[in-house]
Amino acid sequence: MQFHFPAGWKPQDKRPALCIFPGGGYTLLAIEKEGTRIARWAAERGMVGIAVKYRVSQENDAIGKFPGPLLDARQAVRLTRKHVAKLGVNPRKIGVMGFSAGGHLAAMAATLWNRALPEEAGNPLKSVSARPDFSMLIYPVITMTPKAVHHGSRNKIIGPKPDPAMEKLCSPEQQVTPHTPPVFLVHAQDDGVSCANSQLMEKACRDNGVPVTLRLYSRGGHGYGMEKRGNPTDAWPAAAGQWLKEQGFSAPPAAPRGSAFPGEGASSGTRRE
Repeated sequence: MQFHFPAGWKPQDKRPALCIFPGGGYTLLAIEKEGTRIARWAAERGMVGIAVKYRVSQENDAIGKFPGPLLDARQAVRLTRKHVAKLGVNPRKIGVMGFSAGGHLAAMAATLWNRALPEEAGNPLKSVSARPDFSMLIYPVITMTPKAVHHGSRNKIIGPKPDPAMEKLCSPEQQVTPHTPPVFLVHAQDDGVSCANSQLMEKACRDNGVPVTLRLYSRGGHGYGMEKRGNPTDAWPAAAGQWLKEQGFSAPPAAPRGSAFPGEGASSGTRRE
């Protein structure tokens, strides 16, 4: 976990926090473009930005298979909530944000937060709530069902021929309940990861009375992060900032002061937990 703090931050603050999961098809992590850069963006908006490295599978290994990434995502939320006094964070304003496969992970974190996992039986933090207070899903993979699935991500997280029960469990649009936190979605119609993924999630949220906003753009492709590419998707960061403000999850804008962990002294380094 890489922590980025806004200017003027102090431990007595009660800032919103954003745990960010980069994309990479559950094979690698685009940690700079979809992690560190986004954490800085959050810090510029007065939030504590947290870029999270979660386990992924390289080549033919299985380290990134379910539930491994979800365990990491839940632990990131728990650690943030456990240490709110040290981090200057409001425990009721801890959100998750993910890109592509990281969007799938953020969506699972938002829908499976209360799912009992035997792998967590010995986790000393299991009594700390892993429920995010909001989720932001940027060009996300959502469904694991064949009609709209991104096969590469599916193969890495649950395998090419999963059990139907596992397929359903790892399809966040089928796990939405009235207790799912508010959702913000971004997708382009020409994305190689079908925009049907975000549309399925939007519909599931509306069907369950969950506040949801989908920004569907005509062009933009995939994997743009916050890069300006001359496409309609260039507007999504401003839309996201406005949504955070409307939902009450933002803080006054501020210039980032660096990425030191509180108590470490210097403000130019990065502390990983």
